[in-house]
Amino acid sequence: MADEQETKTEPEEKPEDKGPEEKPEGGDGESIKDSHGQEGISKAKYERERREWEAKVADLKAQLDGKAGDGDRVAKLEADLKAMQDRLADEKLTASLAAAGCVNAKAAKAVLGDYDGDVDKLKADCPYLFRKSQSGSTGGAPAGATGTHEDRVRKAREAAGTARYHKEQG
Repeated sequence: MADEQETKTEPEEKPEDKGPEEKPEGGDGESIKDSHGQEGISKAKYERERREWEAKVADLKAQLDGKAGDGDRVAKLEADLKAMQDRLADEKLTASLAAAGCVNAKAAKAVLGDYDGDVDKLKADCPYLFRKSQSGSTGGAPAGATGTHEDRVRKAREAAGTARYHKEQG
């Protein structure tokens, strides 16, 4: 009977860690959406991913400095470092476009080179790529508490039907 059951002495292999872009945003696998149905940006997620990529870039630089003698390995590390730096720059650009109110980052990135990477120039020349800023006014008349405290108490007592009682007491 003991021969029939085999015990495993080696731990099972963990699945390889996929990059941050392949991890689902929420528990249900859906990404964050803003009020217009566009993909939203989680500041915490962006900051976490940015720190991870900067740490990887620093690690690759350290590896590159320590392994200057290996030709093929150095070339691979340089390529990895360049890819990480490009990805970090792209993430920073995406964040700056989102902060400026860009509705289509892919289209904005495609024409941003014509404006020397200046988001403000792009926003001025291509306003259709950005959300319009709202003035904060709804157009309606302001509603809220008017009058003094005594007026509000009197109106509340009248509404409750106890105003006559308080006049007799006072």
